Amino acid sequence: KIYETFFFMIPDNNNKIVILETNPTRRDYLRSILSQLGYTPISFDRETICLDNLPLLNPHLVISGSLSSERTFRFVNTLKMRNNGIRILLISDDNEIQKFLNINGFDDVMLLRSSSEPNEIKRAINKIQNTSLRDRSVQGYPLIVGNSPEMVKIKKMIPELKDSKDTVLIQGETGTGKELVARAIHFLSNR
Repeated sequence: KIYETFFFMIPDNNNKIVILETNPTRRDYLRSILSQLGYTPISFDRETICLDNLPLLNPHLVISGSLSSERTFRFVNTLKMRNNGIRILLISDDNEIQKFLNINGFDDVMLLRSSSEPNEIKRAINKIQNTSLRDRSVQGYPLIVGNSPEMVKIKKMIPELKDSKDTVLIQGETGTGKELVARAIHFLSNR
């Protein structure tokens, strides 16, 4: 946990960016770039501590790097379950992470390669901040969590069904998320 005295040093502004980075050199590098850009970087080296402190920090953006694909999936899913409207910049060369983002349809999560220069990081931050997003937390976009082959298939089907004028039948056992799928189709649809 962060010590309470640390919070007195954090300005109460909308320029706070949280960094989750396990590599100390990379963490310092990102912190330096963000400071030069006028942001207040707050860094963590473990997901649990980062997630525990995010509600108190209320950052504008979360940047995560140097995590395995599985840890990244878990971190993004947990973060989105807690705050579905938060924007995330992932820094990784793992192609599985791009597949994960494509399957889940996150429009407020961006992937940047590890070899990115400071100007590329700056452009990515500006791009993700200036992206016009639907406010999912207000409009009720459901977060569908899971990466099993069956869930991946369902997540791929949802965008395909959004423009359908036909009735969609959703079947499944109690508790499998039929209502979440129906809400996701409705949310993405123009109807």
